Amino acid sequence: MKPRISIFTTFNDPVSPDLDSILNYILKQHKLKDVIYENEYWFVLCFGDKIKIRAWNTSKWFAWFCRGKIEMSDNCILRWDESRPSRRTMNKILNAIDEYHKEKISTL
Repeated sequence: MKPRISIFTTFNDPVSPDLDSILNYILKQHKLKDVIYENEYWFVLCFGDKIKIRAWNTSKWFAWFCRGKIEMSDNCILRWDESRPSRRTMNKILNAIDEYHKEKISTL
């Protein structure tokens, strides 16, 4: 699959290296199983092994993924606000969402 090309501009919030590392680990180790759009502002990414990431899904050019929480199967919860993953990790997240939707469409 050809990788998504996204152009991100200046974000309102700084990169959190810890959040970035955790998200990269999840993306590398687990497959995206479901995407739930709660409303126009929030969505939930569900991965294998009961990992859920609830994140801000608006203002792509300035504040996308700037707040949220990660819930693990062992009840470990990481919350973040006014910080974000790197642009590279954001592209990986967008590519995983694209792949999920393509697989979902192909099974219809």
